[in-house]
Parts: sequence; C-alpha cells; structure tokens
Amino acid sequence: MMASPVRILLKYNSFLKSYPNSSTSSILRRKYVTEAMKKKMELMQVDDGVPVYIKGGIGDKILLGISCVLVVLGLVDGFYSMYRLATKQ
Repeated sequence: MMASPVRILLKYNSFLKSYPNSSTSSILRRKYVTEAMKKKMELMQVDDGVPVYIKGGIGDKILLGISCVLVVLGLVDGFYSMYRLATKQ
C-alpha cells in the first residue's frame, strides 16, 4: 500500500521539527561531509586561475579528454547519419 502525499509531508515535517533552528541542507551537510571532502572543497574554491574541471588532477584531465572525444564522435556520427538519410534514393 502506497503512502499518501499528506502522510509523507507530515513525516517530513516531524523530521524537520526534531532539528530546531536548522534547515534540511545543514542537516545533510553535518551528516555527510567528511574531512577529506572539506579539504577537496577548499582545493576547488582556491582562486588560482585553473578551471574547476581540471583542478582534480590527471584523472580530471583524462575524463575531460574522453568526454570531448565522445562528443565529437557523436556529432560526426549524427551528421553522417543525416547525410545518409538525405541522400538515400
């Protein structure tokens, strides 16, 4: 049996009331942010002129390169498919 939307909202509201003077995001932030994540966040927020999608090191550079290659291949394949369909007799 599925719970009604009203019951879900009441349950959520009672959950929030159990944490006075705090929002849901701050509850989640306290619960799941570890020290390693805090260090990573500080690293990402430093204004050193390096784009954020490269700040993670060599792994980010590899992922960016793979993503770019896949996008280009997808575009080429899409245009080739449209060309084949347009010239079909």
